[in-house]
Amino acid sequence: MKKILITGAGGSYALRLAKKLESKYKIILADAEPNSSGLHSKYESIVIPMGNEKNFEEILLKIIIKKNIDYIIPCVDEELLKFHKIKEESNQFELILPSKKFVDLCLNKDILMDKLEKLDISSIPTYNFENVEFPIIAKPIQGRGSRQVHKIDNNDQLEGYFKLYGLKNKPVLLQKYFGGDEYTISVIVNNKNELIGVVPKKILVKRGITRMAISDYNEKINNVCKKIVDELKPCGPFNVQLKFYNDTSYIFEINPRLSTTSVMTDEVFGNEIELFIDNFDKENIEPNFKFEENVIMSRYEEAIYFKKGK
Repeated sequence: MKKILITGAGGSYALRLAKKLESKYKIILADAEPNSSGLHSKYESIVIPMGNEKNFEEILLKIIIKKNIDYIIPCVDEELLKFHKIKEESNQFELILPSKKFVDLCLNKDILMDKLEKLDISSIPTYNFENVEFPIIAKPIQGRGSRQVHKIDNNDQLEGYFKLYGLKNKPVLLQKYFGGDEYTISVIVNNKNELIGVVPKKILVKRGITRMAISDYNEKINNVCKKIVDELKPCGPFNVQLKFYNDTSYIFEINPRLSTTSVMTDEVFGNEIELFIDNFDKENIEPNFKFEENVIMSRYEEAIYFKKGK
């Protein structure tokens, strides 16, 4: 049985991924927090360094070799480029992740927005402190999830934002705020940059992560995602976050990895991991834009209990 290592085992969907894959693969969960839920589940687990620690690559390479890992699913942004460096050292495993170039681009939101505009994929007005037109969205140029992302309505709020997070002299992206519907989209691509499928999900409730969403076919969003694949050549699965306003899509984030809503993709379209593995090295794939529409995901929390020190 092939072995899959999933990092970020304390995240909201690592255990769900494990449950979906356990019948076909040997699952190993990893996390830097010893008390994370995934490390105290029924699956084999490993405590690993934080992605930004210097010894991350050395320790993970030893684990990969010792455990004979076949596939790795990194779920933490700080680990993504590190795993690409590990991959350069070992051909033992396959990385279920976009290319290093695509990851590097997406992790810098300022450069990504500029690239999307130049390619005529998406354009969101960006401001400096002298020409701000409120309302805006303020967020770190490098950061993950919804951390330090705020809607700002005036100068007082903007000053408060910088004071709250101690961001003086640190790069922050100030973008025009758009209303409209927010979408999170799974874009499934194989290692040969063959598009397998696009699954848009309209967000109904979001608190940090998407809590409630509905599968919603949108041809214009499909076309935008296809253009990303054609122009930027990700060569792996990724997630697009955008606003759809006045019949136009405005991309504000591309996550160069699986998102927490990949569990919903599993329900309405297919398992992103299995689709990547089953289509590995294949060419001339006919992409699928059809899925089960109007399915609502309503997310809830589960708890795991264990004794301290165990």
